[in-house]
Amino acid sequence: LVNGFLKDDNGNGKSEVKVNVDFNRCKNIQDIASNISKCILADSSEIVSYLSDEKTHVFYGFTAEQMPALFLPQRYLMYFDTDAKSFTSFMAEEYKKFWNEDRIKKMKRIGFNSPTEAVTIASIVYSESKIKNEWPIIAKLYINRINKGMRLQSDPTFKFCWGDKLNGVERLLNKHKEIDCPYNTYKYSGIPPGPICLVSKDVIDSVLNPANVDYFFMCGRPGGKGHNFAVTNTEHEKNVQIYRSWLKKY
Repeated sequence: LVNGFLKDDNGNGKSEVKVNVDFNRCKNIQDIASNISKCILADSSEIVSYLSDEKTHVFYGFTAEQMPALFLPQRYLMYFDTDAKSFTSFMAEEYKKFWNEDRIKKMKRIGFNSPTEAVTIASIVYSESKIKNEWPIIAKLYINRINKGMRLQSDPTFKFCWGDKLNGVERLLNKHKEIDCPYNTYKYSGIPPGPICLVSKDVIDSVLNPANVDYFFMCGRPGGKGHNFAVTNTEHEKNVQIYRSWLKKY
């Protein structure tokens, strides 16, 4: 790759060469566009414009909020001269391959109405914990809350509502929960309108294969590594007090 263009052995430009394309650690369409534009010929504004177009949403059967669920982060091999439309079409095919009959059956068995709902829950699970062993547990915790008609009450959802304004804020406070936003699961019941970040296939599979637990509550564990889980609010309050005592000390 020389000055943004691929060269063959003789130094000639080659547009029909395949390149590795990565877009990890993305939260939204803008992040996807920024990452993708570094790998293929389409620029970020073109990608954002195409993915934000209502005609694109209708064609693929997604709302604007659901659109990030179409993209499954990993390394792909694409032609360097891929444009925004071709990129989206490519990802739609990968999406269809992933959401095979087996995964659709699991999704329905759990109670989700669409893959985007499962991906949205997966995005919340991943935002809560980067510890892989916790993903199936947290997934079941949220499924339990949904089945019981409880609000999810997930901190990453209201943090998402603030955009970049809470970047660098170490402690989220009650005043931050007051923001009126459809993604704020402290104010709104059910599953948010769409994913709050892009998630890998492993996280989605953790949601589709949840742990067999009865938990409804979770709280950070002293030391900042992992969570303590609880079935009852009484148990949860004990975990909260333990965590707060640790915070005051450290």
